[in-house]
Amino acid sequence: LGGECSTSEQCHVNYDHQSVKCNLTVGVCECSLGYYSRGGIDCRREAETIGESCGIDADCRFEGSTCAGNYTCQLKSVASIYPSDKVRLNTTSALANYATEAGRIGRKKRVKER
Repeated sequence: LGGECSTSEQCHVNYDHQSVKCNLTVGVCECSLGYYSRGGIDCRREAETIGESCGIDADCRFEGSTCAGNYTCQLKSVASIYPSDKVRLNTTSALANYATEAGRIGRKKRVKER
């Protein structure tokens, strides 16, 4: 980013070749429309609405937003509804164990009659 260029092909900074373009007016590599510069070293896709995918909080480009545990942009006040995968897995395991134990307690042993 910021390097001299005469074509966009000269402006690759990461795996996403569409993220950078050559600004032909000034002959400098810059982030493409829909991407933002992160630290001047790479361009990341902007997420501008609730529900768009994200990888880090900075990807969510609207006020009061965060990248929630399900990797979508949410308002910070709503993000707690989407726990991280680790919490989600632990909760699911706990519920499964509870259901298994409850099933055992509810069953009575049958006595065979002769």
